[in-house]
Amino acid sequence: MRSWSTCAWSCRSACSTEAAVSVCAHCGFEFEAGADSCPLCGALAVGGVAEGAGDRGVTAGPPVAWEDPSVPFPANFVRSYAAIIGAPKRFFARVPFDNPVARPLLFYLIIVIVAAFFSLLATAAIGVPEGFEEAFGGYDLGIEMGEGELALVAFFATPFLLLLGLLINTLVIHLFVVMLIRERRTLGATARVLCYAVAPYPVAAIPLIGPLVSSIWITVLVIFGLRDAHRTTTGRAAAAVLIPLAIFVIMVVLYLIFVFAILMSMIDPV
Repeated sequence: MRSWSTCAWSCRSACSTEAAVSVCAHCGFEFEAGADSCPLCGALAVGGVAEGAGDRGVTAGPPVAWEDPSVPFPANFVRSYAAIIGAPKRFFARVPFDNPVARPLLFYLIIVIVAAFFSLLATAAIGVPEGFEEAFGGYDLGIEMGEGELALVAFFATPFLLLLGLLINTLVIHLFVVMLIRERRTLGATARVLCYAVAPYPVAAIPLIGPLVSSIWITVLVIFGLRDAHRTTTGRAAAAVLIPLAIFVIMVVLYLIFVFAILMSMIDPV
């Protein structure tokens, strides 16, 4: 008959060998050892522990293809684009957020130029939207433009306008990151997220539903990216994106109400 101490030792030994558990350093989720990535947040497993890139200051596994010098162009662009669209959590877990912004900015420019080209093709197919010519035709300057000229102006102006939008969005979102996240990375990390999150923007060229679909898609990617970039929770990352967006929408609505009230006051009662 075995003693109690022998049984206890056997039980401890059996338990220690039977349930090997890894803990994700990114989200804290416990899962079975041996998995390639955390089943909750998608962070890659390195050395038996799933780690997010943001928790170590380096990438988890190999860097993203776009920033890997060993991968030539255009293969590096295609692989990174496919990763952002198909597996964004895994992609952002491998982004080196402390690196310079030059490479992501080049990625951003390629995306917006491709999107502008698709919009040019869509305009050639279905024509300039009603009201666009009066708004941007330059009649106040005495310049008349046809549909083709207006489409070309929009094509060449789009990258510059979106670069300005990138700067403004980065500053605004990072302001809320500073207010909501105590242990955070720099402004450059936020800029990197926004540069890569623009990947779905070419979808905006699809008439009617394209702009709405691409906007929602990009917003979701920004939230995923900020979570990894600043080593925070999904809730705080979402707040840093959605709060300024809500403020902007409210301001636009109030402005439209104000303009409508002015127009109504100018109408003479019958």
